[in-house]
Amino acid sequence: MALSFEELGEILKTVGVRMAPKEDFDDFFEIIGENLRNARLAKNIDLESAAQAAGITPDNMELLENGLYNFELLKLANLCAYYKIPMKGIGRRKMKQK
Repeated sequence: MALSFEELGEILKTVGVRMAPKEDFDDFFEIIGENLRNARLAKNIDLESAAQAAGITPDNMELLENGLYNFELLKLANLCAYYKIPMKGIGRRKMKQK
């Protein structure tokens, strides 16, 4: 079972590590989702094909693009490779498209 954001924060506190506020993570996931959606649309890739490349359901792909799906880094790497975009910059507000 996955840990909640709050549970992870409590565990990290025990070893002296402070996490960024949850809002920062929410913004980060929204930016990643927006960049992935823009890349998918720029490449004319349908949602189902993108989901299959990421190894997730189309419903979860839609959640990911809306910043609401807690993805695994490997799934993100698979999508970037499928879209032929670099992972570097995927979390930036305005990602450059090639």
